[in-house]
Amino acid sequence: MADFFSKENINDFSTWLAASAAQDAYYKIHPNGGFLFKRDMGATQLLYLYTTTDQAFISERMQALREEPLDVNSAGHVFRTFLFIADFAEAPAGAFIEFLEKELNANIRAKLLTELIVYDFRAGTYLRIGGGRVQDKYLRKILDRASVAAHMSPEERRAATEQKKNAYRETLRDIRPRREKKSLLHPLFVILIINISVFALDLILEARMGYKPIEFFGIQYNDAVLEGEWWRLITSIFLHADFSHLLGNMLMLCYLSSILNNFYSDLEYWIVYMTSGLAGSLLTLLFMDGATRSLGASGAIMGLGGVLIYRMFFGKSARAFRYAGSYFIIAFMVIYNLFYGLFAENVNNYAHFSGFLTGFFLAMLFEKLRQRKRSKSGG
Repeated sequence: MADFFSKENINDFSTWLAASAAQDAYYKIHPNGGFLFKRDMGATQLLYLYTTTDQAFISERMQALREEPLDVNSAGHVFRTFLFIADFAEAPAGAFIEFLEKELNANIRAKLLTELIVYDFRAGTYLRIGGGRVQDKYLRKILDRASVAAHMSPEERRAATEQKKNAYRETLRDIRPRREKKSLLHPLFVILIINISVFALDLILEARMGYKPIEFFGIQYNDAVLEGEWWRLITSIFLHADFSHLLGNMLMLCYLSSILNNFYSDLEYWIVYMTSGLAGSLLTLLFMDGATRSLGASGAIMGLGGVLIYRMFFGKSARAFRYAGSYFIIAFMVIYNLFYGLFAENVNNYAHFSGFLTGFFLAMLFEKLRQRKRSKSGG
């Protein structure tokens, strides 16, 4: 059993913990190296893994942080978790825990937010210095079941670690922005130009002709559509009633595009936008009376909102996607606008809800197609 509790085996266990923290607790390796990190509700959480009980080394490390906290380029609070993994068969844990309690108190006095955890590799148990529960619930779940990995054979643990790493790599592919350079022909720019230009041109023509000819011939007027003017189902998506209508929709379009542009191709973007907008027009035609007149890009934009909500809460890597960026405010705006229309006048709820659901299910379809493509390519 001496080999089982060797330093090398403990290091392997530490690697398993790091891989588990990345895949199951949504941490990422910081570019500076040496620790993992994630951002959660405006705060940054850092995770350090140590397989040493060298008090001089640890004290020096803590003192350095107290004097000059590591810059993680993050606004808001920074919370650091130190996880010490060791075999306490020969060296008593009591002295080490007493030492860590002193370090924790020094950190508190220095207003350094830290959490110190000791994991006894031999016993398969852990202790949070100062009492209480481990702050990060996902990390806590990992530690609660870590004894299983601690008592695996080295070969089994390395295989389990590799599985975690592969799953983490796949998750990264799902949540990592493509960061492709956007041209002026990118859908967002094209849609902005069309909507703003059409609105401005109609105002100019109205000043000369006394009415808005583009709106007159392009608005969705159900009776006219039923008489054969089918193009109104599409043209109405690019028309707006007034400046506030245009401004609100274009701002929401930009907010959503700032996220989704990084994860979807131009073709996928166009498919979501146009299909969602057309779905809104069709349901307006089917369920509203013939005298109904409807215009606006909100149905198409709600389709983009449906994509975001799917990715954040229902997609394969939903939790990791939420931790990858601060998307909650925009998601709230989508939900708010979706239900606000139920209590407001002159809002086409058929367009909003049908557009949202269309985008939601298209996001699901895109995810399935990507998974199938990966499985065929072997990874």
